[in-house]
Amino acid sequence: MEIEAKYAVPDPTVFAALLELQALGGYALRPTSERHVIDHYLDTPHRDLLRGGYACRLREGEADDRWLLTVKGLGEAAGAVHRREEHESEIPPNAPPDEWPAGLAREIVTRLSKGQTLAAPAAPWSRTSGPWVCCRSIPSRPTLAAARG
Repeated sequence: MEIEAKYAVPDPTVFAALLELQALGGYALRPTSERHVIDHYLDTPHRDLLRGGYACRLREGEADDRWLLTVKGLGEAAGAVHRREEHESEIPPNAPPDEWPAGLAREIVTRLSKGQTLAAPAAPWSRTSGPWVCCRSIPSRPTLAAARG
């Protein structure tokens, strides 16, 4: 289960003040480094994964020799808080589903795709982000990470 809160802070003055915070609601804040990742969203030609309530993402940039496979349920949102089922596994770059490690991610994609070829419906998404982001600006600006404590 993934639970995340997403906020937009369009006012640069407010964003600068947030970057100066040391803690927020019981969480210690610390600067993080940025990382560049490329996301590939895959589905069948008839979007069977989406019709089944899931999205399949392959992420380049986590490690040179491994990609991160993430199968996400569509979930629900209440205000800024999003909740969804999520299953992850590391895979070799460009590995097809029959070469993915056994687990729920592979099982869901295999069941919904019924052996059809998966393809990216659009160009990959390229973005810059930090892990466990509490506050994130546009790429090339700093991020903050939150840690309970």
